[in-house]
Amino acid sequence: MPSYTFFNLFANLDPEKLKPFRSFLKKREGVTSPSLLLFDQVRKFYPVMDDERLTLSYLHQKLYGKKMPVREKLVLNQLSDLSGLLRKFLIWEKLNNTPALYDFLELLVLKELNQPELVQRKGMQLEKMLESNTSPTCWELIFRSRLYEEFLKNEKDIPHASNVQILRKLLLALDEGTSAARFKYLASSVKYQEFFSKEGTTGITPDLHPPSALSTAYRLCFQLEAKNEVEVFHRLEAIVRENMTIPAEDRYELLTALINFAARQIKMGQDAYFSKAFELYRFGLESKILLNGSGLTPGKFANIVSLGCHHREFDWTVKFIRQYHPYLPVDKQIQIKYLSLANVKLESGYPKQCINLLSETSFTDVIYHIRYRALLIRALSSLPVLDEERVLQEGRNFRRFLNAQRSIQGHNKVAIVHFIKLTGELIKRKKSKKALIEEVGRLDPVFHKNWIISKLASYRKR
Repeated sequence: MPSYTFFNLFANLDPEKLKPFRSFLKKREGVTSPSLLLFDQVRKFYPVMDDERLTLSYLHQKLYGKKMPVREKLVLNQLSDLSGLLRKFLIWEKLNNTPALYDFLELLVLKELNQPELVQRKGMQLEKMLESNTSPTCWELIFRSRLYEEFLKNEKDIPHASNVQILRKLLLALDEGTSAARFKYLASSVKYQEFFSKEGTTGITPDLHPPSALSTAYRLCFQLEAKNEVEVFHRLEAIVRENMTIPAEDRYELLTALINFAARQIKMGQDAYFSKAFELYRFGLESKILLNGSGLTPGKFANIVSLGCHHREFDWTVKFIRQYHPYLPVDKQIQIKYLSLANVKLESGYPKQCINLLSETSFTDVIYHIRYRALLIRALSSLPVLDEERVLQEGRNFRRFLNAQRSIQGHNKVAIVHFIKLTGELIKRKKSKKALIEEVGRLDPVFHKNWIISKLASYRKR
């Protein structure tokens, strides 16, 4: 009889898995499903699947009765479906018997569903489980480093002691795992050298192969972070732009490194990098690189809007906001969309329209509520007819809101308090311009400092 894939797989199935597989089919496909009925017929012959009686015609007759014309192709398709279901069942079994892998995949799913608290809790449980193994294999060490990488991706760019500890553990696991794996298989390769020499081949010379584009790119990425050199930046940029063989997630990481370099240069006063950063972001959108990896994060979204306004590309920026805001986390989409559109209106010289846009939605997230209040004060301060008392009242409201938020502390809170104070000074106009300039220089940090400085240009004491 012909050899069918399902019969070949089924003949090698562990007898102890027959009952669980049937339960899997019953639960997934239903009691009266063709897959379950077909399985019950085939099971009668297990494990001898080359029985001459086991034909497509026989199975069709058992499933559909003698009166119905035989359709072998129908049974063949059902056997194919059953083959796929058997593989899925066995994969599911493997996952259930490999809790670390299952938990890691669950972690990635929760991350995609934007559940940061669950991700953190599950991640800590998985970390504890993995680290309880005091004798991990080289591949388990590499797997462990992959988990640490996910922890770092969930953290912000500002270094904390916990982040440093995670990075230290990542590097240790990765170094030990890759080193062990490399020497393990280099040792194995020695055994094969005699075989290769007999066959007339050159043997194994792993150290002589040129580095791949991926390893070269990450080597340059490391040099860029460590040395901050422009030449390295241009070399890495060329690879990211031209080499399509680098995996999408890695291109995302490498492009982010290029953007971060441009941001550092801007902070150092290199204004030419405003254009370079904007160019990199636009390339990332056009190539869809920024939709891979960690995706279009709220931070990257805000940077693109800011750079678009800086270059006075207002129409492009509005189009970007409307097209790409659906890629943001669902619970933040509307808030970020309206904040961004309102910001464009203010930067393009329409403070009244900015205020109207801000009134169209509620900003329930603490971070975006803070940005809303700051943007509202800036817009009110930019109206042709200034309502001084309203601006001052919004400043007082802002301070009360800030004092009620325990989650806003330290550097960020100080910057906002300074912003409120300086905005009030600009409105009251009691200090001399020189005294106010000195105060701006003395206070650090300041939220929207560049905007404050721009307002000083037209400042006049009463």
